[in-house]
Amino acid sequence: MRRWRIWKGYQKKVTPELIERMRELRMQGLTYREIAHQLDLSFTTVMYHLIPEYRQRKIKKQVQRERKKLKNLNYLKRRRTYNLRYIRERYKSDTEFKEKFLSRSAKYQRKIKIRNQAIKISKGAVLVCKYCSKAWSPHVPYVPTYCPSCGRLIVKLPDIVTRGEKGDRIHSN
Repeated sequence: MRRWRIWKGYQKKVTPELIERMRELRMQGLTYREIAHQLDLSFTTVMYHLIPEYRQRKIKKQVQRERKKLKNLNYLKRRRTYNLRYIRERYKSDTEFKEKFLSRSAKYQRKIKIRNQAIKISKGAVLVCKYCSKAWSPHVPYVPTYCPSCGRLIVKLPDIVTRGEKGDRIHSN
């Protein structure tokens, strides 16, 4: 027979005293489910703290998951490198591709410029580039399209530092 418990929110952390109490109840002959019900813990928490093999299996699965994530990340990096190399080679050899690529990048730059010009900033503001971390005061009342120090297109919006009586305030975007 299954006993249903009403979920009471996140439970307290398992303390060494609670683990000792679990061990005592197990020595008395209670099952893992009975211990969990009595101490108002989940069945898996009791198993994790009382059975070393179960804990090792859980840790092993977690390590496997992390390795899989890392493997996927490495695959994505390799794929990106391959794509960049392909674009570079095709850009050099195919004139039609080159024209399309240049028109798309110009369109993208215009889009970024329009977005940045919509962000109005005060005259005393200082911008901090997300790429090179250099700070500068723009001579226009909006976020410029390119960083003056590194020359990169500002896709990630910079931090805007406003100078005032109360000190500097950073507005991150």
